Amino acid sequence: MRLEHEQFEKELRGVLNDKFREKIINLKRTGNIFSPMFYLVFTRLVELSSIMNDVVLPNEFEIIEMFRTRKEFLQLDYNTINETVKRIWFFESRRDKEYDSSKSMEDFLYVVYRMKDIQEKIDRVLLNNIKKWKKEELAKLYFLMIKVFLEIDEEANAIVNRSIKHDFIKILILRMFPPEKRDLIASLLNQIFSKSQVDLKITFKSFLDGKYENKELAAFGDYLQELSPTERLAIIKAIEALLVYTE
Repeated sequence: MRLEHEQFEKELRGVLNDKFREKIINLKRTGNIFSPMFYLVFTRLVELSSIMNDVVLPNEFEIIEMFRTRKEFLQLDYNTINETVKRIWFFESRRDKEYDSSKSMEDFLYVVYRMKDIQEKIDRVLLNNIKKWKKEELAKLYFLMIKVFLEIDEEANAIVNRSIKHDFIKILILRMFPPEKRDLIASLLNQIFSKSQVDLKITFKSFLDGKYENKELAAFGDYLQELSPTERLAIIKAIEALLVYTE
């Protein structure tokens, strides 16, 4: 049974592919008001409530009918979204300032247009994993589904929080250098910070030991020599603090 549940969770994660998760992260990073994972959890909680309270009976016909009803009443309508976006742009022109959510409008539209397909794939995964048409069995699958969605949301939050700390370190480092060199150094830092979390820890530990394991670190080390001892120490302390945070 445990293996079956693990396979169910794996299939659910497979529905939310890397590109979709990337959009979720971008929405969070820019403070967009729309949360795809909350929307998925909310719609499935509504369905679970219907099952638990016997509004929907545990049989294939009623479950499929419940999915159809969700599409009619809880599905995001494309025409409505398009009209809303137009109105938002109009409101922005009137206030002469964009809303924070507009900064990730492309990601928002991608998620909205993909949501119908995502929901239908989740429906199929759920139906394919029902072994017994009993209320308790359906509820168990729904609780597992919600758990997976919460975990994915938590993983996205961790990436965003880590990104914020990385950006803070980058800004601190860049401000140590004259403006004419910041673009080049920013490019080096982006390459260095693009590593995985494990590789980044190894890279910075090597850096603190005076070992430059690649050309980007070596180039960054050369630029550090142009700074005063106090400025270099400040950068080293910031990197040490980042390593403590990532332990």
